[in-house]
Amino acid sequence: MRILLVRTSTPARMLVPIVPPLGLLYLASAVREWCQSQTEIRLVHLMKRNYGIDDLRQEITAFRPQMVGLSTLLYEDRTLQDIAATVKAYNSHCWIVVGGPQATLYPQEVLKDKNVDFVVIGEGEKTFAELVDCLALDHSFDKLSGIAYRQSHQIIFNPPRPFISELDEIPFPAWDLIRLEDYLWHPEASNFLAERNYAPIFTSRACPYSCIYCHRIFGKGWRARSPENVI
Repeated sequence: MRILLVRTSTPARMLVPIVPPLGLLYLASAVREWCQSQTEIRLVHLMKRNYGIDDLRQEITAFRPQMVGLSTLLYEDRTLQDIAATVKAYNSHCWIVVGGPQATLYPQEVLKDKNVDFVVIGEGEKTFAELVDCLALDHSFDKLSGIAYRQSHQIIFNPPRPFISELDEIPFPAWDLIRLEDYLWHPEASNFLAERNYAPIFTSRACPYSCIYCHRIFGKGWRARSPENVI
């Protein structure tokens, strides 16, 4: 299965820090390691490339994806809808899967868009990899934990997926899908890091606090990678 992973952006090109899309890089590595089916993965970071819909349409035409995975924030909803419509106009049989804070907080709202097929709720690596196998191997997904989808005009929520307790199980991000050097000059993110070689890492997930504005994708139980795994 050919999978195009897209980190969306806002049409207004807001001045926000541009950092490597770790979430999608982890998804890609999980698919590569945990899927039984054969996959080919390409990643597009719209804000980094300053891509518009026309640019993405050319990418879709060249790659011919069978699945498009979108990682999106709430204020990028308009872009999400435009991308979903563009993909379906090119190939109505291409699966569209949405994950990230917006999908976790408002899955029903996301699925109101008839072009969206699935929503991944919460931590996505195992859920997304299993969904890829279900669709590629024509297996049933009605018992697949952590997803929501439409069926006969009704939105179905499968059981929630438990969080990954041992983070060391997760493969390292698929850094080969991006050019890390493209991210090294972004003074709006941090003047201290400008002109320095750096990359972000996750050393832990979740948070013990209760901020009301938090999307809580990773839950409330703090989990850490081992020191050996981090190093």
